Amino acid sequence: MRKTKIHKGLWVCYDGSWGTEEVQLFDTSNWLREDWDRLDAAGDYDKLLTARHITRKRNKQARKQRLIEQEAERIMAGARLLEVRTIILSGNENGLDENA
Repeated sequence: MRKTKIHKGLWVCYDGSWGTEEVQLFDTSNWLREDWDRLDAAGDYDKLLTARHITRKRNKQARKQRLIEQEAERIMAGARLLEVRTIILSGNENGLDENA
């Protein structure tokens, strides 16, 4: 699923800035605090590529994490179906107790 949306035409922000250049919106739900710092530190002409790179990286990591969690759940569901039997053996150095 593509997380980046490209818009063309007039855009106006709440702060009053506006423009007619292409605008890309990124889903930042998977971003970390360090990603915002990295975007802030990027130069004006590097911000778009930086945001695109961070978004792709974090979305890829999130997909991998979801797959790991799904596989773990599948394994756990299978383990719940296993019949568990407990056998208690008692004895000493001479072998098993007859009363066991």
